[in-house]
Amino acid sequence: MGLHSRLTEKLMLALDESSALGFHEKQADFFLWATILGGTAARETALQSWFIENLRCTPYEVRVDTWPTIASILSSFLLLDEPHQEDCRRFWDKACDTMGARTGWP
Repeated sequence: MGLHSRLTEKLMLALDESSALGFHEKQADFFLWATILGGTAARETALQSWFIENLRCTPYEVRVDTWPTIASILSSFLLLDEPHQEDCRRFWDKACDTMGARTGWP
């Protein structure tokens, strides 16, 4: 198992525990940031779907048109270079597609 895989798994476990303790409500922006970073790092693995589902614990609508707000929140924690911003955007778009297919969003 590679470094990214191990770190992604550890982040998933930490977010799961944090959610159980209500952290997602108390620190919603940080929880969102960690979920998107985890989902981005988990690309092309089975864990990515867990991170997509975890976005439901945030108060933010997972829709393509909310990306500017989400990107602003992400940049308040860590300024990402352009390739990493694009990776995060691809994860967000995939989450939008996945959730849209389940909820009937346009």
